[in-house]
Amino acid sequence: MIQRAQTLYLLGATALVALCFIFAFAVLTNSSGEMETYTLLAFSKGNYNNFLSTIIAFLSGIVVGAGFTNIFSYKKRKYQMRVCLILIVLIVLIEILAFIFLKHVRNEFGMAISYKLPVALPLISAVLYYLAYTKIKKDEELVKSYDRLR
Repeated sequence: MIQRAQTLYLLGATALVALCFIFAFAVLTNSSGEMETYTLLAFSKGNYNNFLSTIIAFLSGIVVGAGFTNIFSYKKRKYQMRVCLILIVLIVLIEILAFIFLKHVRNEFGMAISYKLPVALPLISAVLYYLAYTKIKKDEELVKSYDRLR
């Protein structure tokens, strides 16, 4: 059911979160001028990873996996709507935890943070999940209206 608008929204949102695993979320520079990139998976080098970064990577993996499986659940519209709302909450939680983690690393190791463009990708993804939710809801209301006519 690729032709449905909500399927395209779900696919785009899932792809944007998956891109956060690849592209630099932020670049941290220490006092000696060495730069380290941070993706949602981990840092490029160094021992800055802790339990919070593991939780962020795990939640991001859940969002990508659930988003991908949600694309193929097109016959279960109520389930799709619930999953969309849960994914929106998880994406916002991931974003908050990432900022807390980066602030913690900055304060503990005295590093300067410069955020990159992919920091906005999860938020765009949350908007796409919301748009998919509204389209799925319209489909559900349409099916209910047809059921009343029978």
